[in-house]
Amino acid sequence: MAIVFDDPDHSDDEDRFLIIGYSLRERICIVSHCFREDDVIRIISARKALKDEIRDYHDFVEGENYER
Repeated sequence: MAIVFDDPDHSDDEDRFLIIGYSLRERICIVSHCFREDDVIRIISARKALKDEIRDYHDFVEGENYER
């Protein structure tokens, strides 16, 4: 499962988003991206999630905020 949320703090020129979830290698990663014309997705950055981000991800998925 992945969670997508807005990232308004990092650009005034375009709508940016962050997605956090498991990679194919079962690592939790964070990807910053935006949408361009013609259904193009621009990847701005991708990295392994930090320990506190991993904890927050698990808390969200396992907690009341997650609707199945």
